[in-house]
Amino acid sequence: MQFATGMIPDDVDTFEKLAAWTGSVLHFHGFSLDYNERQPSTTFGDSGIQAVFEKQGPSRSFQKDNRLIYRLSLLIAPDYDSTAFDATYQAVQEIVTAPADTSFLNPNYTP
Repeated sequence: MQFATGMIPDDVDTFEKLAAWTGSVLHFHGFSLDYNERQPSTTFGDSGIQAVFEKQGPSRSFQKDNRLIYRLSLLIAPDYDSTAFDATYQAVQEIVTAPADTSFLNPNYTP
């Protein structure tokens, strides 16, 4: 799916909310995709996902393709399921307060 910054809701004002919103969009549109990190392992005693999430950098999937995996644990407001929020991403709380490294930003960006 093509992306334009104008698609981002106005209330997405932190990187944490952006990550949650993006994850929600990808999940909603990709929920029917079947993908396994690797088969469950009796050697490792796990379901086949945990060890891959702990690995740094790109990983090779069970399907033999390369994947970049991010596992995010985002703090949400205690009342995330109340009427105060229309969508869960809106309840995500900011945890990183340092400015983004300029190497990640559009060179035309001016604060």
